[in-house]
Amino acid sequence: MIQFKRKTCGDLEPALHREWLETSGLGGFASSTIIGLNTRRYHGLLVAATKPPVGRLVLLSKLEKTLLIDLSAYPKTLALLARVSGSLDISDALDLSC
Repeated sequence: MIQFKRKTCGDLEPALHREWLETSGLGGFASSTIIGLNTRRYHGLLVAATKPPVGRLVLLSKLEKTLLIDLSAYPKTLALLARVSGSLDISDALDLSC
């Protein structure tokens, strides 16, 4: 099993360049980055091949994690975007990576 430490997952730029791929053997696959942000158009958790080796359809692109704090919801994507843009204060308080 491949494991990544919290430091690797917590640093956005390197984490976006670490990707995984799982194939079905029938032309379908699942792939994304290790932090779950799809950076390529073919990233998805369920990509089916209708006519292998072409004709692939992304049927499930992602699942979204959400943190609830005092009845306020903070999606994982929001926390990661805040790190990139620096426009939201919650990015320092939330560490939803990995």
